[in-house]
Amino acid sequence: AAVCDQVETLYYIFNNQKRQTHFAEQIRWTIRDSHGNTLLHLAAAYGSLKSLNYLLDHQSADAHARSYNSFQPIHYAASSGHENCVKLLLTSAPDTTNEQTTTLLTPMHLACQNGSLETVKILSSHGGNYKLRDENGLNCLHTACQYSHLDIVQWMVEKLNANVDDFDYMNNTPLHYAAASGSELILIYLLDRKARITRSSHGNTPLHVAAENGHQGVCAVLIERAGCSVTTRNNAQLTAIDLAEQYGFQNLAHDLRLRENP
Repeated sequence: AAVCDQVETLYYIFNNQKRQTHFAEQIRWTIRDSHGNTLLHLAAAYGSLKSLNYLLDHQSADAHARSYNSFQPIHYAASSGHENCVKLLLTSAPDTTNEQTTTLLTPMHLACQNGSLETVKILSSHGGNYKLRDENGLNCLHTACQYSHLDIVQWMVEKLNANVDDFDYMNNTPLHYAAASGSELILIYLLDRKARITRSSHGNTPLHVAAENGHQGVCAVLIERAGCSVTTRNNAQLTAIDLAEQYGFQNLAHDLRLRENP
């Protein structure tokens, strides 16, 4: 009923079974699915706004409850881009804006994965902090680049002054993530914003990352617009050509070799 937004059914269950002692309390606090999701989690995940409102207003459902993967209802709503559900949950529990899962994902990280710019804006207007890092040190700008969402990248850089050169825990920058995802548009945008070509902890430049993922267009942009060299070696003494060959991208390796010896 919560998943399908059948408020009338929820009302019936809660109000016509009161003869059973503590029935409502059972439903409210102990009934979970195999993943540890409460009714509120499911309503949030499926965008069931009416059910969400009913559970919060009339059954005092716990907006802070965590599933077995430590998601709160707002994490599910944000990850699915259910904007109105996010607004409702923030009204009910404003302190969940920056809550993190066991892997340190915030609702904003999940909105950036999903690509919902409007959800990102809502979270930001309620105090959401894009600078918070997940377990690998990615902030929300890294995540938006990783999942190829140009509009979110632009909004964070232009409205939140997000640092285009920020490092994760392995010294990867947004450029590294844009290169890995194959997003030429994000790459060009970051370069236009003066993003620097740097090395990760493994000595990889964005060109190395693009090559090992087979992104020929990204490699071309990095060489032609950012001046990346195909002969630069990482900590393992591998060039972008070596990585393209190692990962089975022979056509790309051939193209890079031609650029090495024009």
